[in-house]
Amino acid sequence: DTLDTNFQFNIRADVCYDYYTDARANGCIVRDPTLSETQAYCIVKEEKTIYNSGAPIQITKFEELPAGQDRIKYVFTVEHVGDGRFFLPSLDCGDERINENKVHFVIESRVTNLKCTPISKGESNEETGGMAGDVYLGRDGTVDITCTQQVPSTTDYLDQIKVKLTYSYLQNKEVPFMVKAIE
Repeated sequence: DTLDTNFQFNIRADVCYDYYTDARANGCIVRDPTLSETQAYCIVKEEKTIYNSGAPIQITKFEELPAGQDRIKYVFTVEHVGDGRFFLPSLDCGDERINENKVHFVIESRVTNLKCTPISKGESNEETGGMAGDVYLGRDGTVDITCTQQVPSTTDYLDQIKVKLTYSYLQNKEVPFMVKAIE
């Protein structure tokens, strides 16, 4: 149609893509996690520095705690820091709302018998000393994941903990578009 005046409307694009977050931190493996900090090679009971790849879902906190003389506990806070929506990976975004706010969580450690909660469909992987499964981040986009593992070690050392979160991410962008009238 012919326009008598200029007219502005918005153009919107919805984009769904598979994405992942890689995170790493050093865990402290010692013969007896309950020893005081002055007696051990590294400190078990402390918040650790966690390094994340740039992504809309991050591990914002990582804490290591003793859970007995031969057990260590890790607590990860996973948080959605982006402005889109996310779903379990390899799904069309928005098609299955039951999979919204969920990510696939994989953790690897050099120590075996790692058990994590709350992970649904969780599977241990003896080869990597890790565990994998799906995690629901809740309506507020955060969840605390607690992992425990037995540390039957006779040597104190730093263990690099690797976490990978995979998901499908939905973002939209809207921009104004001006159609000018022909005079």
